[in-house]
Amino acid sequence: MKHLKKILIGTTIGAGVISLVSYLASLKKTTDELETEIKSKVTDFNLKKGITVQADVLLKNPSNRSLKFKHPTVKVLHNGKVKVTSKVIDKDYTLPAFGEKTLDPIVLTVPIKDVLSMAGGLVNLITKKQEIPLAVKVITNVDLGWKKQDVSKTQDLTIKPKQA
Repeated sequence: MKHLKKILIGTTIGAGVISLVSYLASLKKTTDELETEIKSKVTDFNLKKGITVQADVLLKNPSNRSLKFKHPTVKVLHNGKVKVTSKVIDKDYTLPAFGEKTLDPIVLTVPIKDVLSMAGGLVNLITKKQEIPLAVKVITNVDLGWKKQDVSKTQDLTIKPKQA
């Protein structure tokens, strides 16, 4: 009887550990499956202000769990260096199971001084017809209940010279 009690306790603990590991693995899979689509575009180019970039973000949840996430932060990078970052907004969203959420457009302006410092980007764009490569990175934080997981996605954006 004493041994049976120990076996039952051990079995219960073992089953609990297996269930916990399985649950944690499924949550990790959920964040791995979360899809982020970014559609970024240059909406304005002004010699006084700089380059205005608009990022449209669509989050897709192909899992059977609803997710809570923070308003994303958007960064514009050139050669791996951050040129501008969006405002941090403390706003929570819910992404339903097997659902999508389109966020309001996030608009950023890369100051003209940064545009000029992009390896002579503006001069090369105008005189040599060279493109200016940028990257738009979206970062958000997903609340899995027991922990928060950062999720990010980067999209290339190239400023091309105007064709004649």
